[in-house]
Amino acid sequence: MPVINLMAFAGERPKQAPRSLPNEYSTKALDCDYPVGNLEPYKKPKVISEKLSSVNKTIFKYEDKWWFKWESDVDVVLSPIDNDPWGRVYFTSKQGLRVTNNQIFNGKNDLPAASFPLGVPSPKNGVNGVVVPPTPKPAKDEAEDDETRFYVFTYVTEQGEESAQSPLSNQLEIKYPSSEVKITFPPQGKLPGNVTKRRLYRSGTGGGVSDFYKVGDYNLATLNIIDKLEESELGETLQSRSFEPPNKAMNFLTLMPNGILVGGYKNNVCFSEPYLLHAFPPEYQQTTEHEIVAMESVSNLLLVGTKGYPWIFQGTSSDAMSGRKLESMQACVSKRSMRNIDNLIIYASPHGLCAFTGDDVKLITSDVINSSQWEAMKPETIEAYYYDGKYLAFYGDNLDKSFTYNPDTGSLNFYSFGTDLGYTDLFTGKFYMRSEDGKSIAKWNNGAIKDYVWRSKEYYGLLPTFNTLYVRAKDISLVGLRIIVDGKVIHTYTEGSLKDKPVRIPPKRGNTWQFEIFGTGIVEQVCIATSMAEVYG
Repeated sequence: MPVINLMAFAGERPKQAPRSLPNEYSTKALDCDYPVGNLEPYKKPKVISEKLSSVNKTIFKYEDKWWFKWESDVDVVLSPIDNDPWGRVYFTSKQGLRVTNNQIFNGKNDLPAASFPLGVPSPKNGVNGVVVPPTPKPAKDEAEDDETRFYVFTYVTEQGEESAQSPLSNQLEIKYPSSEVKITFPPQGKLPGNVTKRRLYRSGTGGGVSDFYKVGDYNLATLNIIDKLEESELGETLQSRSFEPPNKAMNFLTLMPNGILVGGYKNNVCFSEPYLLHAFPPEYQQTTEHEIVAMESVSNLLLVGTKGYPWIFQGTSSDAMSGRKLESMQACVSKRSMRNIDNLIIYASPHGLCAFTGDDVKLITSDVINSSQWEAMKPETIEAYYYDGKYLAFYGDNLDKSFTYNPDTGSLNFYSFGTDLGYTDLFTGKFYMRSEDGKSIAKWNNGAIKDYVWRSKEYYGLLPTFNTLYVRAKDISLVGLRIIVDGKVIHTYTEGSLKDKPVRIPPKRGNTWQFEIFGTGIVEQVCIATSMAEVYG
C-alpha cells in the first residue's frame, strides 16, 4: 500500500511541477531552516544597541567596534596595505571617491566624521628658478661642465601619497658646478587637508640615466628655498608622473589581488597603481561595450556586470590587465545584487540568478524558477549579501521580503521580513541589518523564533485513502499540520493537538495529497500511511 514518508526537508524549486519535485522539496516554505535536514524555525533579527536613522542606506563595521553609516548606496574597501598604520577606508560618494583613516573618522553624528577626496591634485604651475653663481667666480669656465636644468615638484600627503608633477620650471643654464639655485614655489590654491608638503625634483643624469631626482621635501608654508646639492646628493627618481586622482564620476569600487583598487563609471573600468590606491594612471583605464551596473573580483579576475554583455578583466598587475567580453547575454539588473559567494560571483539578470563559472556567465536558477516567476519578484530591486555560504537577497519595492539561494543544493528559501541595508562580518559570520522597527541595527537570524509554514510536494495516486499520520518532532506540542486533498484542507491538527504517536486521518479519497506543517517545533519526520502497521513497519 502507498506510504508517504518524509525524513528530510528542503526549500522551494518553484519552476518544477508540484508532483515532480524531489521528495524533500516544498511547494511553499516560509521562515524555515534546515541546518541538518530537519525542519526548523528561522529566527527574527536580534536588536543590538547601535541606532539607525531612516535615511541610512549603507553600514560598515570598522575595526570591530565602530559603525560607519551613509545615506546613499556606498561601496567600501579596506586598505590592503600590510599593517596600514592609518587604517584607511576607501569609499564612494556623490563627490567622488574618498578616504578616511583612524585619525579623523571619529566624531559626532554618523561616522565617518571626516574624510578626504581620494587622490592628490597635481600643481597647476611650476616653480621659478634663479641661478646664483659662486662668489668669487672660477677663473675659467669649462664648457664641458655646463648644465641645462629644469625643476618640477609634487604635492605629498601626510600618508606619503604623492601627486603627479607640476609643469616644468623655467630653463636654467648652470655654467659653474658650484652654483646655487634659488627656487620660488608658486602660491597654491585650496588643497585637501591631508596635503602637508611639497616635494622638489630637478633634472639630472644619475648613473647615466636622464630623469628627475629628488631634492627635498618642504612644508607648504615654505615658498623659497636654495638648492645647493651636488648631483651625487640627490635622492630617488620621480615615480608619480601619471598619478592622476580618480575621476570624480566613479561610483563603483572594489579591490583586486596585489593591492589594485578598481573603480568604474559609465562604461569605464579604472585600475589604480598596486598598493598606491590614490593613483589612477589614465593608461590603465579600459572600457566595456555597455554601461556598468556592478563589479566584483574573485582571484585575479574582475567581473563587470553591464546593461548588456558581462565582461571580465584579468591580470596580476594594473599595466597588464586584459579585458574580454563574455558570450553570455545576461545583463545585470541591480548593482547591489552582485556578490562573491565563496568564490562564485552571483548577480541578478532579467531571467534569474547568474554566476561566473570561471570561463563564462551561466544562468544557475534555470531549473529552479522560470522567467515569469522571477519577473514577479522584481529582480531590479534585489540587494544581496553573503551569509553562511549562501546568497541572501532582499527584494520588492520596499525590500521587505527576502530569500536565500544555496549554490550547493540549488534551492530557494523565502522569508517574511527584509531590510534596506546590510553588512556581513566575515570574522564572526554574522549578518547585520535594519531592525524590524527600523531604528536600530540587528543581527539576522539571532532573535526570537518565528512561526514557519512548510507545504509538501503533491503526491499523486488513483484515489488512495490515507488514514494514519505520524509526526516525529523534538517537541510535538509546537507543531501543527494540515492534510490537503485535491487542493482542499480536509483537516487541521492545531499546535498541541498532535501526540508523539500515530493519529487517525478523517476518511477521504483523492488523487492528490499534500500536507502543510506550521508552528515553531523542530520536525524530523512526517509519515502518512494507510494503516498503523505501515507507520511502524
